[in-house]
Amino acid sequence: MRHYTLILLLFAGCTSLSAQNYTMKMDKKDGQTVETQADDIKEVLFKNGDIRIKGKNGTQTDYEKGEIRKIYFTLSDNQQKAIRLLPPRSIKSPIAARLQLTLTNLETKQTYKTTAERIEDKVIVAETNVPNGRYSLAAIGTIDFEKRIWVKKQKKWNILEMKAQVKADKEIELSGNSSTETVSIPLKTYTDADGFLITEVFYASPPSREYDDQYIKIGNNTDSVKYADGLAIVESGFNTNDSTENDPQIMDEMMTIIWAYVIPGTGHDVPVQPGEELVIALNADNYKTKYGTFDLSHADFEFFDNTGMDTQNEDVPDLENWTDTNSGQTTLSTRGCKALGLVKIGVDRKTFKEYFYYTYSEKDISSGFVNPYVGGHIVPNAWAVDVVEIAARADRQWNVFDGELDSGFTYATEHHVGDDYGTAVVRRKVAGKWRDTNNSSKDFRHDAKPTMY
Repeated sequence: MRHYTLILLLFAGCTSLSAQNYTMKMDKKDGQTVETQADDIKEVLFKNGDIRIKGKNGTQTDYEKGEIRKIYFTLSDNQQKAIRLLPPRSIKSPIAARLQLTLTNLETKQTYKTTAERIEDKVIVAETNVPNGRYSLAAIGTIDFEKRIWVKKQKKWNILEMKAQVKADKEIELSGNSSTETVSIPLKTYTDADGFLITEVFYASPPSREYDDQYIKIGNNTDSVKYADGLAIVESGFNTNDSTENDPQIMDEMMTIIWAYVIPGTGHDVPVQPGEELVIALNADNYKTKYGTFDLSHADFEFFDNTGMDTQNEDVPDLENWTDTNSGQTTLSTRGCKALGLVKIGVDRKTFKEYFYYTYSEKDISSGFVNPYVGGHIVPNAWAVDVVEIAARADRQWNVFDGELDSGFTYATEHHVGDDYGTAVVRRKVAGKWRDTNNSSKDFRHDAKPTMY
């Protein structure tokens, strides 16, 4: 009994032992030695010769009487490792971070956990004591960040405080010989809506049809049910056929948009099965009989502007207009000179409308004309779910959202003026999944036949 008392007294100091980097070792009867970092152990229990080891992560291992010959603690030779977690390019000013890190030794399968909350020179830092070796690192958590926006018309600064979800999965080698080793890991943003994609856009509807039969399809590209509640469709404020110089230029942090329409719901109201799509109609009506095109009367949602100029199908739910920028009826760019995006807005409707707006000067490159007061709503790139750059093929001048969101473009028209109407952009499928490389030049079939026929 004295032996067990000694072991328990030693283990009772595991907090201080862990700080000095101790390892608990158990020599088994078969000659094997089991090693566990002291900091990973919650408690050691003894009963009638049996031993139970409980881990802080909820694990439990039982050993029968006689299976363990000896338990002892040794000072490890592990080195202090500093892991630098680099915020995504779209997050310039992190102000707080809360990340959980799990490192799994690929040879021994031993798992080590630590947290990262300290920010140094805009980089998030975690420290851990682990043996040298190759590890699988998984990091997940949130970053709070801010953006200062000067609103010229109101002559004031808007300080936008936002939150982004971030993660990283990477294999790393820890093999330094110094007392401290540092590795850098880039983080990526994600949202709960990741896996949703814009799968089709029919926008090239001719003026003779008053653009009524335009529609967008949104698909679930995962293997599980996803909920589309709160997912917003946005259209760019800039035109892909007319490049400008803007001050301030914040494209690497923010999307400048002209409108945002949000799918209503409280979180689990709009389920989308794997591989299934939502149809979002400009106007949910039967245009098969009217124009010989599509029956959109059974769409899942429709755009509706309560301005007296828009029609409404009472049987189809309306999207929520979060910008109210149009005095008439919203339409998609009929010549394809705008980018579209899916985003998960991280603030409430009132906050978004009041604060996520800025003014900038705009210089038209071709004419040199400068408009000093142009206004637009903005959405952080960190909240992006999917982006599709759309252009008139022959007249495209630039991408209006950041290249990390979409490095290419797709098209259904040749010029930004003309009479080539009636086709769509349709996302390709490969092995049963929609293609998603963040390059719409490769991901879409251009000038394609609409699938609603």
